[in-house]
Amino acid sequence: MKVGLFFGSFDPPHVGHTIVAEFIIEAMEAEEIWMVISPQNPFKKEQDLSDEKQRFELVRKALNGHEKIKPCDHEFKLERPSYTIDTLRSLKKDHPEKEFFLIMGSDNLLGIKNWKDYQKILDGYEIAVYPRPGHEVSTELLERLKGRIQLVDAPVMELSSTDIRARIRSGKVYRMKVKEAVWRSIERDGLYR
Repeated sequence: MKVGLFFGSFDPPHVGHTIVAEFIIEAMEAEEIWMVISPQNPFKKEQDLSDEKQRFELVRKALNGHEKIKPCDHEFKLERPSYTIDTLRSLKKDHPEKEFFLIMGSDNLLGIKNWKDYQKILDGYEIAVYPRPGHEVSTELLERLKGRIQLVDAPVMELSSTDIRARIRSGKVYRMKVKEAVWRSIERDGLYR
């Protein structure tokens, strides 16, 4: 079974995440996409993130109706901060029958040299890369990583969880940027105020 791993803080999950995941399912002929909620990204301060269980619940609500896209809390049981290579090893150990590939935005691909054991990731896993505004993947990089990355012709999404949190804090409209169930939870629980 071919499974795409879409890592992120998802704080909160927005419609861009699910749109990209749907494009990747088709482009990579994946059976499933797992949205791996990171409890602590090594590049972010822990206090900047909302509670991991709350984020998992929002992702679950955002994915209601998406049969092939699932929330994944695997990193909750691992050491922190969460390093992708450690999660990949742990998932492979728990699910040897699955063929995992990574999903990342072009911004992350351009910064992958800062990741722990990045060369092992590049050597051991196929990576589906979707476009992010202002982060073009050069022809030279594509040549160097030929056969290891696949650029997915997904729409360029001008959405970010950071922007949504800022809009919520300042009382601006954000409703169309998240799924209805996520919007209802944020409003009901007063999240990101």
